[in-house]
Amino acid sequence: MPSDDAPPRKRLALWTTRATPRTGCTVQAMPTLTVPSVPELTARRAPTTRGRHGASLVRGARLDVCDVTGWFGVAVTTVARTLVDLGRTDRFDALMAADAALREGLTDEDAIAAALRSAAGRWGVRRARDVLALADARAESPLESYGRLRLHDAGFPTPEPQYWIGQYRVDLAWPELGLVIEFDGKVKYDRETRWAEKCREIPIRRAGFRVERLIWADLTAANWPATERYLRPLFSRETPAKPRPDGREGPTAGGFARTRRLGSRRGRRASPGAAPPRDRRPR
Repeated sequence: MPSDDAPPRKRLALWTTRATPRTGCTVQAMPTLTVPSVPELTARRAPTTRGRHGASLVRGARLDVCDVTGWFGVAVTTVARTLVDLGRTDRFDALMAADAALREGLTDEDAIAAALRSAAGRWGVRRARDVLALADARAESPLESYGRLRLHDAGFPTPEPQYWIGQYRVDLAWPELGLVIEFDGKVKYDRETRWAEKCREIPIRRAGFRVERLIWADLTAANWPATERYLRPLFSRETPAKPRPDGREGPTAGGFARTRRLGSRRGRRASPGAAPPRDRRPR
């Protein structure tokens, strides 16, 4: 039994015989929302061993030879098989893990496709196929992956991840709409960080893009409906915003409808004792 002082990955590895799926992600350094409290194990053709056994949870599933690999002497399901199993049960964890696995070169699209073919006919494999089709090696954080799936499920247009605008790269962009969404996972800002972000946003806005920022709290089940209502009008514009010549934000930069100036002559009543209006006829 491993020591309670051991790091979660090491403790799970020492406990594990064949880990899947969330435990396999943890052992192989792929992100998930939570670290399993006990290792989840896969038993091959052993229905009597399924269920909770002491400090582990055993699940029964078919395991081919190609589905099992080693991690420092511990038998774990391959990265591709782990992603498929995770996609069958938890779409958000699956996309976060798949984005990271592709980015770090732990697997590739061909291996994932082969694992999906091998899993054909199993419960939840269609769900896994749909979510893993969204995996993108360009994603750079679990928050970005999580937010991208939220936007996809809400029916928003597909964004361009890690899009370059001049010399700056943004998390998600819709160039045809002039819209950028940045995911902010920082808990606390210092003055230098805030100033650096302001300096970065100014040229992005001057290039004609509106910048919106989302944090973890915006994406939770409780808060997402309000976030979606806020974002929905931003995707209804038919043309991208155009920057003002001076680069400042305003009605022309934001794409808003022009409004009549306060105090315009139309409909304005003359106050008692006020001087008569000037004659504006051409001379």
